[in-house]
Amino acid sequence: MASLSEENVEVLEVISPADISVKRVKSSQEFTDFDKLNFELSAMFSNIDTHWVPFDVEIGQHYVARIAARGNQWCRVLAEDVLAGATKCRVICNLIDYGEKLTVDRRCLKLVHPRYFELPAQVKSVCLANILPASMYTDIETFISDIRECKMWTPAATQYLKTIITGKPNVHVKYMPGSAHNVTMYVGDLCVNDHLIAKQLAVRAKEMESKQPRKLLTFEESLELEKCMEENADFRLHHHSESLSQHHYGDVMSGKRERLSSHGKSTKHQRFGEMYWF
Repeated sequence: MASLSEENVEVLEVISPADISVKRVKSSQEFTDFDKLNFELSAMFSNIDTHWVPFDVEIGQHYVARIAARGNQWCRVLAEDVLAGATKCRVICNLIDYGEKLTVDRRCLKLVHPRYFELPAQVKSVCLANILPASMYTDIETFISDIRECKMWTPAATQYLKTIITGKPNVHVKYMPGSAHNVTMYVGDLCVNDHLIAKQLAVRAKEMESKQPRKLLTFEESLELEKCMEENADFRLHHHSESLSQHHYGDVMSGKRERLSSHGKSTKHQRFGEMYWF
């Protein structure tokens, strides 16, 4: 499914700043395309035998399903889980164009051509990019407080985000390059990502270092690399053993000198009839 670099949206639900359900605000042409898609799906299954054809439902795959709660309308869905029972099987489906999750009888699902999913999903989940959850920490010794990164979004951050984006007009998002979910969100001219940082409800994420693409090695190059790594490992092991031996020898000699010096300078040792003073 193609995604735009920037588009107007309507906020449907806020779970956290990392999980915001939004609905695309369609243009007049997109309204026409979406209505045409629904008409084609309805016409396709109203003119053919809708007897259930057995197939294995795969979690994470797209299907069309007859939704009784929407007047037996055929909708595009994403299978999220399968509930197998003794007499029948039901599938938890995400209605990708309406932002609803329903449990549907498996016999109501149909396989269709992938071209029916070329039109982007009308509802999707997005995440505010380049920010991390934060909370106030206080040092119990100095009683100095500061904002630090934490593991989970606080209820205060989620609640404040709801108040500034839910039901607001002129909400639009800019997608990060190469991502269909990480966004910078705006309400008019207000950047929501930066606003949460200014309110000390979030901190800016550290920029990830750009990584150069890895070069794929040929079979001969991989063998040569493995050989070099083994040689280096043997050298490091030998060098480490020698270092340990030298350190051990030095520790032994140092211990001898300490024991000899502990007797004082007047201590004398006899060796081969000669007198040695220390």
